[in-house]
Amino acid sequence: EPYLTALKLTGSNREYFIFLELLLELKPDNRPLYEQIAQLYEQNGNYKEALYYYKLLMTDKPLDARRRYKVATMYAKLDNVKAGLNILTHGPLGQKMRPVDLYYLARYYYDLGHFEQA
Repeated sequence: EPYLTALKLTGSNREYFIFLELLLELKPDNRPLYEQIAQLYEQNGNYKEALYYYKLLMTDKPLDARRRYKVATMYAKLDNVKAGLNILTHGPLGQKMRPVDLYYLARYYYDLGHFEQA
């Protein structure tokens, strides 16, 4: 994977993305690749594709507050703020909100410019 690191550091997004997709075909269960692909889509403004990969990651760890925040943020970028709030306020299986969940909810409101709710 030294080639992958070199591509990432040189900023060759197109080649980096193609290489990640090829690796994903060879190792479809490689979740770190999902994270890298989602981040690359997000950085390039392709929020719909980023959302797809972040949602896949969230299904593996539905209680992971950071992953839930990333999914919510992608919904907001796609002008679906309500869906993002739903992700952050309704945990899986009625899970009670933890301090980390409240942190990401406040951060979401802050990102949206809703400072009074944050």
